[in-house]
Amino acid sequence: MYSIYCDGHMIYAPPVVNDGYIVHSARITKELNKVDTLEFTIPTTGKGYDMIQKLKSVITVKDGDEIIFKGRCLNIEQDFYNQRQF
Repeated sequence: MYSIYCDGHMIYAPPVVNDGYIVHSARITKELNKVDTLEFTIPTTGKGYDMIQKLKSVITVKDGDEIIFKGRCLNIEQDFYNQRQF
């Protein structure tokens, strides 16, 4: 089961989605000889909506206890519905 953290604070996990720990369209891209990327969207009701700061926050994705992605946020965009895309 995957979970996403920002600076050690949970922003997504399937068992607590109803409590506001939600993201949409999360996708990790891994390519040979390239840097791994993570893209996801947080709705305005998500707990991590205001937590992530560009170039400061460290985003970690875990599969159980194993870290499968760790990196910083490079881009923050906002769509028509005020959802933030990272």
